[in-house]
Amino acid sequence: YCDPTRAKRDIYTEQHRKDARRIASECMVLLKNDQALLPLKKEGKVALVGPLANSAINMPGMWSFHSDFVKPVTLLEGLKEVMGSKVAVSYAKGSNFLLDAELEKKLSYKNISERDGRSDEQMLKEAATVAKNADVIIVALGELSEMSGEGASRANLDIPEPQKTLLKEMLNTGKPVVLVLFTGRPLVLTWEHENVPAILNVWFAGSEAGGAIADILSGDVNPSGKLPMSFPYHVGQIPVYYNH
Repeated sequence: YCDPTRAKRDIYTEQHRKDARRIASECMVLLKNDQALLPLKKEGKVALVGPLANSAINMPGMWSFHSDFVKPVTLLEGLKEVMGSKVAVSYAKGSNFLLDAELEKKLSYKNISERDGRSDEQMLKEAATVAKNADVIIVALGELSEMSGEGASRANLDIPEPQKTLLKEMLNTGKPVVLVLFTGRPLVLTWEHENVPAILNVWFAGSEAGGAIADILSGDVNPSGKLPMSFPYHVGQIPVYYNH
């Protein structure tokens, strides 16, 4: 089956990409949607912030070693495509994944770190500027793909600290906030559930992740995914499972 000609012909075809986008959207789970914040209107101004907002390398997730990590569609790219010309989408990274730069490097695929060299204060300030003129804020947060999988257990299942600080800053603007959560495992979302009006769990959605997420945020696709496992209120509850 090792046929390079077949690989060049069959991989990343238009039909396969359409199928990948459809499958990805079917996997996503709308955890919360207070006051019908979603779907978003295809007009006005949208601020997109967060370290996973424009990160192609983290879209395929763990155990995707042979993916082409340049090709996956980021949320920023997908949002601009789906929302159209009547929506002004502005972007800021807002924070790094983790406080510890060395740990972030070790948890990045092949040590290819996307860490920003600016200070936390500088990144937060840029995000606040982008959010200031927006009608709604989308915050793309969660785990690096390599934080899941074999040998990647975590003692604390909260959203990492710098990202949580960014989320709180965006909520403090008083504007509607949608949390787009990337994760390979259940996280502890007790605070987020109490404070964030809309939460869409997108896992690691693959090569067409950005378009699939944008399809749901815009209402082009109805979110139909269901959770395959329970999310704990606290890490001390784990393991949480049905019918024990």
